[in-house]
Formats: sequence, C-alpha cells, structure tokens
Amino acid sequence: MITRLHGRMSALAAVATLALSGCATQRLQAPAPIAAAVVPPPPAPPPGISAGLVVPPVGPDGAYLTINHGIDAAQTLWHVRSALNVAALACRGQSEADLIAAYNGLLRTQKAPLATALRAMETRWKAERGKDWQTQYDIHMTRLYNFFAQPAAQAGFCHVASAVAAESAMVPPAELTQFAQTALPRLEAPFTAVYRSYDGYRRDLAAWQARFGDGIVAPAGAPAPQLAYAGLDALLQWDAREVRVRTASR
Repeated sequence: MITRLHGRMSALAAVATLALSGCATQRLQAPAPIAAAVVPPPPAPPPGISAGLVVPPVGPDGAYLTINHGIDAAQTLWHVRSALNVAALACRGQSEADLIAAYNGLLRTQKAPLATALRAMETRWKAERGKDWQTQYDIHMTRLYNFFAQPAAQAGFCHVASAVAAESAMVPPAELTQFAQTALPRLEAPFTAVYRSYDGYRRDLAAWQARFGDGIVAPAGAPAPQLAYAGLDALLQWDAREVRVRTASR
C-alpha cells in the first residue's frame, strides 16, 4: 500500500517536473528577430544639375515658358543670332573653328536681315517701355545670354548650334526670318530637356518623401553630395560683363 502510494507520488512529481521544465524552456526562448526596414537613398538630381534649379512654368500647350516663348518674328531672329553668339564664344572642341567661321559668315552674309530685325525689336521696346527701354532691353539681353550659357545643357546646345550656324549662313537673306522660326526651338531643345529631366527628379523625390518621410536619413552607402553647376536662378544674377559676350555691331 505504502509502496503503491510512493510510486504514485513519484510519478506525479515527475510530471510536475516535466511541466515546469517546459515552462522554463518557453520563458527562456529568444524572441524571433524582426527584419529591419530597408530605406533606399533619396533620388539624386540628374548629373550636372544642382538641386534647387529654377524651372520655368509650363503653359497650357505643355511648353516651358522660357525667355524665348511668345516673341514675334523679329525677336525670334535676334534670339537665334544671340544663341549663336554665345555658342561661338563658349563652345569648344573639335568643331570649334567651323562654328566660329559659320557664325562670322552669318554676320557677313545676313547683315541686312539681322539689322532689320534689330531695328524692329528696338522700335517695339521703345514703344512699349518708354524712356526706360534701353535699361530693360539690356537686362533682357543679359538674361538671354545667360539662358544659352547654362552649363548643364552645353554639350547638346553646342552640337545643335554648330548645325544651325552652318545652315544659317547659306539661307537666302529673304528667308532668314522664316528659317529662325524653326531654328530657335532647335537651339532651345537642350535646355528644355534639362528642365524635363529635373522635373522627373522632383516627381521621384516627392514620391520618395511621401513613402519614407522628409526626416529619414539615408543608409550608409548612399551617394555623397557632389559639386554641381549653378542653377538658372544663379545664372540670372550674373553681370553681363562677366559673361563676356560680344553682340553684333548695331
């Protein structure tokens, strides 16, 4: 009797020991690791373009409202001449000599239509702006030269300018104004391409901020900030004398 009772108590003790051992094992078990969230680095501006670039607004037709937008035929021709002036002074490389020769040829062979365009432009500015027209005209031309001098687009601009300069010197003078209507959009295209690229970066950055927030620090390995060219806002503050652009003789 006593033996059976002792055996029963031993069995109960063994069960209790196993139960306690199981609880202890559960309490000592390490929690499952939680995977850390991976935050990708924020989008970077396109190469050669600094963050904060001032992009012109877009009109109803989807075109950027640049300094070349909404101008008359005479001013269009003069803007083409100004663009080629900047190219002849700023573009360097294998086709440099040909570009300069073509630009000088333009000034020589197209002297009459260029002079007519300049007179028409100045007459309009005098009528619309009164006594202060010369100052405003000079400011406008400084902005125009600086537009075509934006570094981020120079490679594409110089390539197009070389072609336009070569073509313009061979256009009959009576057709030069008409030629300018298609030449100016070609000369402006490298700059609007920069704007489109930067607008794409801004959209990507907005999407990144909406998902990850403004204050998240990019993980190790994110690209370090790099030296970039000044934006259009800085370019517009340049003094005309610093650009060192020579205009055609009036």
